[in-house]
Amino acid sequence: MKSLGFRWLALVVMLISLVFAATNVTAKKPPKDPPPNDVDTCSEMTSFSPDFAFLRDTGRRKSPKVTIFVAESTTGCEERLVEVPITSPVDRLRNLRFSSVEDENGYFGRVVWTSNLGSRSVSVWKQDFYIQDAKVVKANGELEIEILRNSLLDDPVERENIYSLDLSPDARTLVFQYSHIYPGTDITLSRRSLRILNIDSCASPDTSPCSFGVIDEDYVYELDYAMGSTSESIGLYFPSWGPWGERIYVRKSFDDPDLGSYKALRYYDFEHKWQASGWPPVVVSEETVISDFGKAEDTITDYGYFVRVNSGLMGGVEYLAIEDEFSAKTGGCEGIFLVNAEDCLNNRNCTTKPEFSGAYPSWTKDGKLIHAYDGWVPHGGCGLSSVGAWDGSDGSLESLIDGYWPDAASGILVE
Repeated sequence: MKSLGFRWLALVVMLISLVFAATNVTAKKPPKDPPPNDVDTCSEMTSFSPDFAFLRDTGRRKSPKVTIFVAESTTGCEERLVEVPITSPVDRLRNLRFSSVEDENGYFGRVVWTSNLGSRSVSVWKQDFYIQDAKVVKANGELEIEILRNSLLDDPVERENIYSLDLSPDARTLVFQYSHIYPGTDITLSRRSLRILNIDSCASPDTSPCSFGVIDEDYVYELDYAMGSTSESIGLYFPSWGPWGERIYVRKSFDDPDLGSYKALRYYDFEHKWQASGWPPVVVSEETVISDFGKAEDTITDYGYFVRVNSGLMGGVEYLAIEDEFSAKTGGCEGIFLVNAEDCLNNRNCTTKPEFSGAYPSWTKDGKLIHAYDGWVPHGGCGLSSVGAWDGSDGSLESLIDGYWPDAASGILVE
């Protein structure tokens, strides 16, 4: 028994000695150099010119939130801009849009978005920022500003909504699709209109936001509207500014007794440099283009189907990026089609095959197409969780960064 106890004691002493020796050896080892992949190359940049914005889920189970980032497509560098807490399961951040201006005064950027309860927009918000020493500096005392508010949110009978919107290239003007549902004589009427807003008139930190439905000639201009119960038109959706800020595109839906339901491209041209020459804007021409977007061999056969259109410049030429179903055979999410704007609008030659898979297309100022990335062909799912870029100069396609619902700062300001 004594011999056995001595052996156990010796074993314990030996183990303690080994642990002590190992601790000493470890303590004397120099720290390892971080691997190259851990180096933050963005921190060494001397300039930063973000050309797109996107969302990312940055919360946890007990504190859910999303964050708006701005990023540079050439380097992939990103910076946080706004954190938005999610206070209920139906809270959503929708309609993220971004524009920027670089001139003799430096870099100025603006993002806008809607806060939603389910499918209904509660408010439209904005956050302005500047770039100083390659870093994002938020304006407005670092607080986002509420621009528009849904004044009928608690009304049990009437409802209003903003389904979609877009920022002009100079970031000063908002175009949005407004809907108003209200009781009529024995029926419920729905009024849909397309409106332009002078943002600064409704975006002071010291005043209350404007109402969704207000009409004031000093800062709100209505382009078009339709009564859903009496008109052949059943909606205006996904308005988008043209690359020079002198045109607005919008998808116009129809319900025709002969043709059935179909969608067409509507556009409005404004007087040259109307932004700088006073308010309200002057529409000099408008037209509806009925075309089979994306209707080519092995693509969809339904007449007049497409989701949204976004316009930008590639090599100095205006192109339309059309979000449409990729193919009748592949399924998955939509595809992205490209067509020369002049060919489509003037010659009615809008038919083209899909360039690649993806959704939410928008153009950078230098002609790259930012989008929700899904590769060359769809992969069968619609939860696209990375931002992609297609470069028209060499036809390359790549995934840039993890994120949702990207929007590029496109457009060239007309002097």
